[in-house]
Amino acid sequence: MNAKWEGTSAGGDSLPPSLKPKLAKLGVHRDFDLVLHLPLRHEDETVLTPIAEARHGAPVLVEGDVVSSEVAYRPRRQLLLKVRDGSGLVFVRFLNFYPSLAKTLAEGRRVRLFGLVMSLERLVVTLAAIVLIAALYLFLRWSRPGRAMRAVAQDPDAAALQGVNIDVVSVLGFGVGCALAGGAGGLLAPLFAVSPAMGALPVVKAFIIIIVGGMGSLPGAVLGGLLLGGVEGLGALFMGSAAVNILGFLMVIVVLLVRPRGLVGG
Repeated sequence: MNAKWEGTSAGGDSLPPSLKPKLAKLGVHRDFDLVLHLPLRHEDETVLTPIAEARHGAPVLVEGDVVSSEVAYRPRRQLLLKVRDGSGLVFVRFLNFYPSLAKTLAEGRRVRLFGLVMSLERLVVTLAAIVLIAALYLFLRWSRPGRAMRAVAQDPDAAALQGVNIDVVSVLGFGVGCALAGGAGGLLAPLFAVSPAMGALPVVKAFIIIIVGGMGSLPGAVLGGLLLGGVEGLGALFMGSAAVNILGFLMVIVVLLVRPRGLVGG
């Protein structure tokens, strides 16, 4: 808004005369009315960002030439684009699109794209986490050692009477836990700075997820993780990044008061 602001009058009206007709259509008649119309999170859609400078999780507007446009049908129908500017290359995927969009985004066209950036590392980490969760669920659900582990967790004495070796199963469970912890550390390493204390915050979040979802429930852990991520993501719109961590403990307090066993715990 490159307008020269005049002095505030006695009535508190300091809006530029050239903007008054336009702002009046929005219901803005005084400078104080602007406070009521300010968005909680402003996204500037006018400044172009070089692809090489796009940061993960930040809304950016990039402009470049389409160097590749392809409609793929496996694993599902999707439009795959490669857009290049003078600084780098970005991959774009449309899962729902009309045929006219494929013509508009044909190779050689110059386009502007606005959205959130997701790095390849985070995409790989997300897919690897899903694979690990699915593998753990199948192991506990269908394999004989997994069923033995569940039996020991529910009632060690009854499992021993059925011929389950408690010591062997306990060692196996400890090994599976260590393997998952190592896998989680390996997935965190590409995203955060590696240090001896890098696991402190994830351990706290894991504790919150277990309490919220329910002790001993894998679906509860997944649900708790999604709830915690959603609450912290929404909280980041209104609070600082440091204050967002308080929301997890507030979730624990509410769940312990309403359902002490957790959302999915038996």
